[in-house]
Amino acid sequence: MKKGDVSIYIIMIVIVFMIILLLFFSATVLLINVYIVVYDYKLNLYNLNKNAIMSVNNLKGSYGIYEYDKNEYLSEFKKALIKQYQLNESLENGNKNISKIEILEYEIYEKNDIDSITSKEINNNTIHVVTNIKYRPIIFSFLFKKGIIFKVHNDISIKEYSG
Repeated sequence: MKKGDVSIYIIMIVIVFMIILLLFFSATVLLINVYIVVYDYKLNLYNLNKNAIMSVNNLKGSYGIYEYDKNEYLSEFKKALIKQYQLNESLENGNKNISKIEILEYEIYEKNDIDSITSKEINNNTIHVVTNIKYRPIIFSFLFKKGIIFKVHNDISIKEYSG
């Protein structure tokens, strides 16, 4: 081997290493971004349900009177969801990172019911929500043109946040 050939091999190895490092860094940033978006959505889901509980029960909760009408809670929850994520009535907005939300389950569990996701017993009357979110990542968007769908589950006790 000539001295010039060794230099070319070293340059090629360095370039390949830099490309691998760049891909690894980009994948890490993608995973962190996805984690943050899903975690933030889960926190918002909790807060939106809390908002629905407070809206439906208004001042009645302070007297120990709680409404358990699933349709009322769902209506308030959808209104808040549409406002929070700037969605249309079918819970879609193709221009945002979270482009679609689908409500799979919205139930009011009573004490001693079994949660359909965790299979654990419910201690209080609880709003149980399971949604799919369609997320379009910023990084590697060419790989995820249709988006990534995440299933998010959240339970919130009705009495804990009323009044």
